[in-house]
Amino acid sequence: MLSKWKNLPKSLQIVLILNLLVLGLFLCGSLYISIFHGLSPVHLSEIFMDPFWTHPLGTDQLGRDYLTQYILGGGITIGFAIITALGCSIIGTFLATISAYYGKSTDRIILRINDILTAIPLLPLMAVLMMLDLRKIGIPNEWIHFPLFNLIKISVIFSFIGWIQITRAMRGALLKIKNQPYIFAAKALGISNVHIILKHLLPNALQTYFVSLNLLIAQLMLFETTLSFFGIGINPPIPSWGNLLSDAAYLFAHKPLQAILPGLSITCTVFLFHLTGQYISHFQQKKNLWA
Repeated sequence: MLSKWKNLPKSLQIVLILNLLVLGLFLCGSLYISIFHGLSPVHLSEIFMDPFWTHPLGTDQLGRDYLTQYILGGGITIGFAIITALGCSIIGTFLATISAYYGKSTDRIILRINDILTAIPLLPLMAVLMMLDLRKIGIPNEWIHFPLFNLIKISVIFSFIGWIQITRAMRGALLKIKNQPYIFAAKALGISNVHIILKHLLPNALQTYFVSLNLLIAQLMLFETTLSFFGIGINPPIPSWGNLLSDAAYLFAHKPLQAILPGLSITCTVFLFHLTGQYISHFQQKKNLWA
């Protein structure tokens, strides 16, 4: 593992380290706060306090510690994006594999479904799906009023409709690999399709997978931020960078830091994931990074 890391270009190592630092700060920080402190309590007598040693970033419109809200919000936004992207990538990679490897009618059906979903704008579709009353299809009230229900709902819905891009990218990569001589040799030796897919096809498409995954995480962060900003995403009291930005948009004149901080964090984190994807894409054209 260490030798593989040393083989990576220095610039890619730096980008990956920065990415891990951001993930570690917000994911570990939010996990620590959730376990040992919980949500920041409301103190109406301490609203909009300036930064001082007990509240390093001051307090918000409900007297909550803004640093706690900011770290929790970052963990929720980034964690949501990563988990949902993994769900999308599993579905997308599975569909891309059977589409590329088996071809024929299977390939045509998957491509037509992909084309239909591509033609539908995701944001309005998600907005409509988020506003559906799930009690009418038998979802218990206890589930609906669970604080993280909206987060889970968005993640599940997007996992089933957000696999479009990763399916196309993986299908293209797998088609190239499928036509390599060693795949034909494996088939001629009577090796099973499952073995060929798991041992020869998918491992050689890992670079394309990681590029697509990074870009999808960045897209999902923006997606969650947009939904939460308009009030149809993650609902308070659960913080996310999207609803922190929404709350602070009306207070920019009085508390500019509370608007600038989540907005700048979203921009920098999305840029970092995009940069990671672009670096992997750039260097994979030169050599096998993970060999």
